[in-house]
Amino acid sequence: SWVHCIKQLDDGQLASGSGDGTIKLWDLDTNRCIATLKGHTGWVFCITQLDDGRLASGSSDKTIKMWDLYPDLSLEQIALVVQLERCYQGSNGVNLGDGWRDVFETLPDYFQKRLQSVVGWY
Repeated sequence: SWVHCIKQLDDGQLASGSGDGTIKLWDLDTNRCIATLKGHTGWVFCITQLDDGRLASGSSDKTIKMWDLYPDLSLEQIALVVQLERCYQGSNGVNLGDGWRDVFETLPDYFQKRLQSVVGWY
């Protein structure tokens, strides 16, 4: 099926929307599809990531769907990941207060390893 739109996500993955109504999530390091989100019956024409980490998509079936990409993370963890990913993509560092250290240390290893280079503590 044809790809109609793509969006790079804050965690470095790529989302693609296609004519069969699915959204595929791609790991850019391995170039492999890591998830397929199903729910639309028409072609997916737009994808965006919301500030809370969820994915929103629009379809020719005249629906909007919301996808929780991080179901196992708390809202505090999601907020930290989204902020740090923006710094990571912009090649900027950020200094966080010690209160965020506990939140950072509870993130899954993937996020800690990826984002540790942009985090400083004060």
